[in-house]
Amino acid sequence: MAEQTVICPNCGTTNQLTNKFCAHCGFDLTQAIAVVKAAADPQKALYVQAKEALAAGDFSKAIDGFNQLGAYTDAPDQLAKAKAGFAEAQQRQRERLYGEGLDAFSHGDLTTAAARFQQVAGFQDAEAKLALVKKAQAAAAAEAAAAAKQKQAADYDAAYRQGLAGAQAATTTSDLQRYLTYLAQFTGYQDGAAQLAQFQAKYTRLVEQEKAAHAVGARRRNRILIVAGVAVVIVGGGAFAWHSHQAAAAALADKVTAQRATNAKSYNGLPSDTKKDVKTMMATYHANPKDYIYKVKATAADYTVVGYTFRGPDTSKDKLPKSGTRVYDATAIYRR
Repeated sequence: MAEQTVICPNCGTTNQLTNKFCAHCGFDLTQAIAVVKAAADPQKALYVQAKEALAAGDFSKAIDGFNQLGAYTDAPDQLAKAKAGFAEAQQRQRERLYGEGLDAFSHGDLTTAAARFQQVAGFQDAEAKLALVKKAQAAAAAEAAAAAKQKQAADYDAAYRQGLAGAQAATTTSDLQRYLTYLAQFTGYQDGAAQLAQFQAKYTRLVEQEKAAHAVGARRRNRILIVAGVAVVIVGGGAFAWHSHQAAAAALADKVTAQRATNAKSYNGLPSDTKKDVKTMMATYHANPKDYIYKVKATAADYTVVGYTFRGPDTSKDKLPKSGTRVYDATAIYRR
């Protein structure tokens, strides 16, 4: 029988099977020798693998190997050891899973607890513990549903209160109309119908107030138009004597210029709102605000009484006058 050899997996040198290390590079040949011996004796190789699996705690692999060996040497005894080890490992695993289930249950982790007790069904009182976990899960689900319902009710009430606050603060019909539409969805909630009726009454009052305010504005505009009409009469009315002499016309022009400077001082002394109204009226009818002297006769919270006197040429346009000035006194009331 030829002597067996082993090839070094590191350098490829052929070594005697009795060499534990490569004669060329010193590489450890233990595993390579085991492969060679296994090839020479398959049953012995399987036996060695099963023994190694048993030692490593891989009981399933060990049981499979010893089963294949049958009555080879002490394979039956080793198979019994592997089965016993497997049973012990399963017992330890069940105990571990059961303990994890108890720990999860005590900390409120019902999902993990249920999974662990299901994995060890039939072990100790795992099934009874699983029933307790399911009961706790049902209670937790009911509690969560109740909390969600309570939150929904709170949110609904908050939305209702927000609508009431908005309607209460609304000062215009357009704003209030939006909240009336919003509150219409709460007519069946608490005093929603009564509140809606109250705000509808408020809406009616706001409509009347806005109409009254519009009427006041219209009256103010009409007063301005009336005063403007008087200005037109003042500007356009009357005929003045013509000056035939050029020197007299020039002297009159100087007089009008000086008078307008004086008039401008009285105009600038008017309240700003009144000046705007006067300027608007004069522009509408092509009159010159500088052709009048103004005097505030009285003031109140919402109006100003202004007296004005015409001091200007025969035309309201800013041209060289061809006649003398004339006097016209009038009084106007301007709303603030």
